[in-house]
Amino acid sequence: MKFTALTTTLVLASLAPITLAFGPQRAAFTRCSTALNADAGLYYSSTTGNTEVVAGYIAEAAGLEAEEIGDATNSDVEGQGALIVGAPTWHTDADSERSGTTWDS
Repeated sequence: MKFTALTTTLVLASLAPITLAFGPQRAAFTRCSTALNADAGLYYSSTTGNTEVVAGYIAEAAGLEAEEIGDATNSDVEGQGALIVGAPTWHTDADSERSGTTWDS
């Protein structure tokens, strides 16, 4: 009985590579990417620095340069095919105590 169980185990173990060769194949890793094929401007304004940090992350990922909105001219902004903007959310619903950034001007 022990010999039969051992023989069966050895036979099954030796067949494992053969059966796995005909089993379902694991899908190859597919890398997805996006491309920005337009002239885009990335503008931000920040009270605490958080919006500036996020603008930096987006700029790095999109291959753009982040620019503080107060430093941009009207022609800079109007000349873009697309705009990515970041604005602080500090007191934006209040009539007073606004964020104090260029977006509030």
